[in-house]
Amino acid sequence: MRIAHLFVYPVKSARGIAVSSAEALGTGLRGDRHFMVVDDAGRFVTQREAPALARLGVRITNGDEAVVLTSGARELSVAWASDPRAELREVTVWTDTVTVEDAGDDAADLVSELVGERVRLVRFGGRSKRALDPRYGEGTTEFADGSPVLVASLASLPPLAPPNDPSRVPTIRRFRANVVIDGEIPFDEERVERVFVGGSAVVFRLVKRCPRCPVIDVDPDTGVRDNGTLANLARARPAETTADRALGEKRAVYFGMDAIVERPGRVAVGDPVTFG
Repeated sequence: MRIAHLFVYPVKSARGIAVSSAEALGTGLRGDRHFMVVDDAGRFVTQREAPALARLGVRITNGDEAVVLTSGARELSVAWASDPRAELREVTVWTDTVTVEDAGDDAADLVSELVGERVRLVRFGGRSKRALDPRYGEGTTEFADGSPVLVASLASLPPLAPPNDPSRVPTIRRFRANVVIDGEIPFDEERVERVFVGGSAVVFRLVKRCPRCPVIDVDPDTGVRDNGTLANLARARPAETTADRALGEKRAVYFGMDAIVERPGRVAVGDPVTFG
């Protein structure tokens, strides 16, 4: 097995970036979920409520000097680094409250026009702190959901094709994973505890299965919801509750594994992968 794809998502729930290599840190892959969209109340906004966010183009320039946002014909560069002059806001990500930096009115205008309602873009800044779920270990993360890294396998996709058209295998991009392995056996990643990359140079510890929501029904290119992927996942893998009640998973359908970086380092597409 090898790493087939690596993705980072500089803006939570916006379009991802395929990269050839990435630095795996305790907080996740460098460049991942550093910005986030929030509503007027400071609550995080994702493709669950605003599927049009899939059309928000993103690229990182000069390493991590800035993130460039594109929407239609508009383009805007927003500084990556913390800005001591930025307005601070209290925002919520699930049950976490985080002090963040507002990215400014121009960014708010661009994203609001795309989403169709008034929102703000915020940055994880130097005064921002968000602890990792203590069930997974010590450390911090930025704006990721349940864990800093999502690991998935291409081998798990074919069972999700419609029964009447097995050639329509969904793209892995719908599942917004960070580390995608080519794999051999569908859902084999759920039966192991660790993923070793490059002869154990980098180690990801898999902490729980990832429950999926209607975001996987959003076309990653058009930002239009085209129901089917979630239903096919539910058909292939009927809803269930994990046997490990300590992790608090509810009844859901699952795809991919939430993970933490147990041994940091650089990973690259093509790196050999073993399970353990």
